[in-house]
Amino acid sequence: MIKNKRGYATTRILYLLEAYLFDSERILMEPNYEGIEERIISSLIDYLRKKRTGTK
Repeated sequence: MIKNKRGYATTRILYLLEAYLFDSERILMEPNYEGIEERIISSLIDYLRKKRTGTK
């Protein structure tokens, strides 16, 4: 599921303003949460859930 491009298993999440990069894709943060970690985790869970079920 996660592309390992550099030979190590640690995935880094780079974020800027309202979106972040994960698995070479730009994902918008969830606006309903206050903290940056909550916004990233919530939208990441939603992204992975959709990717696993094959829906967009």
